[in-house]
Amino acid sequence: VTDFDPPDAKHFLHILLLETEQAIGQIEAFGAAGLADALLVGSGDLAVSMGLSRRGDHARIRELSFEMLERSRRAGVSAGAPVERYGVQATFAAGGNFVVMFTRDLLGKAIKEQCAALGESV
Repeated sequence: VTDFDPPDAKHFLHILLLETEQAIGQIEAFGAAGLADALLVGSGDLAVSMGLSRRGDHARIRELSFEMLERSRRAGVSAGAPVERYGVQATFAAGGNFVVMFTRDLLGKAIKEQCAALGESV
């Protein structure tokens, strides 16, 4: 919450980025306060906040992320996670109803696929 209140703020989409275990522990409070249209787990920063590497596939981070998705669903708050980390189906199965796609991940994957296709055709 900021002290800046633009005249058309009611038309903004407010997404809270949860990056600590403490924040994930407050999901029901966020839902009850009605301050956010959606919650998003920041799995990389969550890992760092727990002393883990940002890019690793840590079981505890996955567990917390999916717990956040399910608890958000039960609280009636939209929630999502990075699709490149968990996949669309797993995110939706865990209770999420939107996914986040980072352009650099999508472009990197597409470039690799195109390079591989070029290599096969040469």
